[in-house]
Amino acid sequence: MHFQISWNVFLRVKNERKAMKVLKQFEISIEQKLLNIQLKPYWKESALIDARFITQYEEEMEIEHAVFDVLQRVHKVSYTWLVSKPRNLSTEETVWAFEGTSNNSRIIGIDWLQFILETKTIKNYGWNH
Repeated sequence: MHFQISWNVFLRVKNERKAMKVLKQFEISIEQKLLNIQLKPYWKESALIDARFITQYEEEMEIEHAVFDVLQRVHKVSYTWLVSKPRNLSTEETVWAFEGTSNNSRIIGIDWLQFILETKTIKNYGWNH
């Protein structure tokens, strides 16, 4: 199976230039290129920027390997995570999802973050094919 990680990160920075600087540090830490970056002010708290982006795995792997790999990557950006167990989201095809959230980032400027590891599927579940 092929996987991607959807990320949602709240940045405590003053502007988009500084947000991109923090995201570059994030990209270096997780050793994956950030794709489809979207930045907007967080509607609940104007001091935060809501950053959404994805990272992808080029190679095929089993769910166990993908979960282990994502856990190694996310540990590089945060000390503690609240994670859910991997689960199959569809009865029609294999659609795995595994997610976690943290508010204890190792990177200055990151206030809160979430990842969702997802399988690439035949049907469109939010993937940019």
